[in-house]
Amino acid sequence: MNMDFAGKLQVGILILAAIAVPVFGQTTDTAAPPDSRADAAVGALVKLLPAFSPVGFSFEPKEIKLTADHSFTIEHLRGVEIDPTFAKAVQLPDDKTKAEDTQAVPKRYVAQDIRPFRLDLFTSEFNWSGNHVQEMNNYAALHGFGVVVSPDPEFNLPPGTQKLQWHPQPFPDWPSYFEVNGIPWGRYDRFAERGLDTVIKDLIPYAPDPIPNTIRMLDIEEQTALLTPDKLREQEWYPSNGSEIEKQAFEKKYYQGYAMTYIARVKAMQRHGWDSVGIYPQLWGTGYWALNNWYRKDRTTDGLPVPGQDWTWDTFAKDIVKTQDVLYPDHYVYYATPTQVPYNVARNDYELALLKTLPPEDRRPFRPYFWPLLHGGDHTYYWWTEFPLPNEEFRAMFFFNFMSGADGLVLWNWVGFNPHLPRDIAGPIGMTGVTGVEGRGVQFGEDFELPPKDGIEATRFSRYDGVIVKAIEEEADGTKMVLFQRPEWAGAFYKKTPAGPVYKMEKDSFMSRSRIITEPVAGAVEGLALVKVVEPILRHGEVMIDIPAIRQFMEKEPLVRRVKLGDIHLIATYDPFSVWCKEYGGGGREIVLNDFDGHQGLTMRLPADEQVRIFVLRETTKTNEK
Repeated sequence: MNMDFAGKLQVGILILAAIAVPVFGQTTDTAAPPDSRADAAVGALVKLLPAFSPVGFSFEPKEIKLTADHSFTIEHLRGVEIDPTFAKAVQLPDDKTKAEDTQAVPKRYVAQDIRPFRLDLFTSEFNWSGNHVQEMNNYAALHGFGVVVSPDPEFNLPPGTQKLQWHPQPFPDWPSYFEVNGIPWGRYDRFAERGLDTVIKDLIPYAPDPIPNTIRMLDIEEQTALLTPDKLREQEWYPSNGSEIEKQAFEKKYYQGYAMTYIARVKAMQRHGWDSVGIYPQLWGTGYWALNNWYRKDRTTDGLPVPGQDWTWDTFAKDIVKTQDVLYPDHYVYYATPTQVPYNVARNDYELALLKTLPPEDRRPFRPYFWPLLHGGDHTYYWWTEFPLPNEEFRAMFFFNFMSGADGLVLWNWVGFNPHLPRDIAGPIGMTGVTGVEGRGVQFGEDFELPPKDGIEATRFSRYDGVIVKAIEEEADGTKMVLFQRPEWAGAFYKKTPAGPVYKMEKDSFMSRSRIITEPVAGAVEGLALVKVVEPILRHGEVMIDIPAIRQFMEKEPLVRRVKLGDIHLIATYDPFSVWCKEYGGGGREIVLNDFDGHQGLTMRLPADEQVRIFVLRETTKTNEK
């Protein structure tokens, strides 16, 4: 335990108590009844961090100002045995652990001093395949991830670890299937007439055989011939001369047929013996530009779906949802902008609200896919595409996923090279296969100073700064030098065309300063560690949206989210601008929650910075006169 933290926390609680007590009188509001699960979770947390205790507050009008000393962060969990039972179960003889040829390479995916743990109430999947990843898979299975992708059997996996299997081209080839069965491609109405049970029976012989203790993800990213209602009504085979009832029946059959192309695959897998089958990505939900457009049209929007106005969901997507065992939406982030975490929370809010419109028996576990790299806005290669996300950002992204009500998540990546080494800027990079040098982006992983090529005064470069490579020049002695520039900050993301000075650095030195794509894994583990110590509250509590996430996303505000269980309020804050652009956010910002929890005149002020800060508040009716 950090003694400085302990001392400050105790002093802070005393100060807060003085602020929270009214000058005269008793509160008239009644605190919520305690919940034994919340009480047990808080008791375990206090035992884990002896200097920490929840902050009591009553409901009378007043202002309560929380400070950083009233919170705990990942720093207070380093070196702490957060899951003693699991840690004891995974003590394995050294001679049973296989080592890879990357053993001598620094493992930057390792979270500093985070002891082994396993989530008990949520499921986190580590779907990172490719070259040189088995040791990292083993590490993930020991640090919060209960599912790993096709691990090498020679690696030790802790008890209870499940395996994940996925394939980028799931059966069948629908155009060929349609042709064999005499159905014109795209005639989903005719496909529906074939009958779901018949199609399932057709597919079962081609379904992969089930593997014990393994869940299956169907990666369905195929081109379809689906027509929107307007386009459908233009087709010559549409019953344009039919009655309105006949037209509605035809359209319903058409979209049911399209849904069958997904439902039949899942059901064939299930009937063939697979226990858990889910689809990636989901056809329903929202995205980056949809949220942008909604907010620009109406700044009062809460970013939640309007019943009956999500056409995809209402027409066919909800039927596909009911078939699956797990839902795998893609929540990748696209731009070099510090709005990624509130964007993902806003997506969760929208998509989970849709799920809640279903009867409880039809809802399914919701586990978004996260990529630890910047995706890029489309198929064009942007200079910052595939930058590793800042560790603090990935930590916050993982933790706030659970603060917004998700049942789990998946960390995905695939690499064809050694991901534990810097990637050579002169060769192919990552998934894009882009070659060439000019315009390539590199993200630094450390602070340093360097004067411009034609200058004297040194410029400071910081961890997470991205630069644009202009060229690689070879000097007379054969030394390769990298010429690069800083991009221009445009208020929301970095521009590609810098106008500033050119810098020059020896290539090996330049590459040694670049970040490695596995680094965000450490942030993911830290986010899951924070989840672990408050897991019962997150699992059983109610998500309370004090400020719509879409507003925090679009207005570039710091993020706050609250989960309430009984008389316990779990509040988390985070300011991504403290990480992405210190010149904008500085040392963090304050969040103000007016009429806290619906109590008029009760104002809660909380700090937000680059840490995920977790505050625990307890309602009370007991007050003392000053």
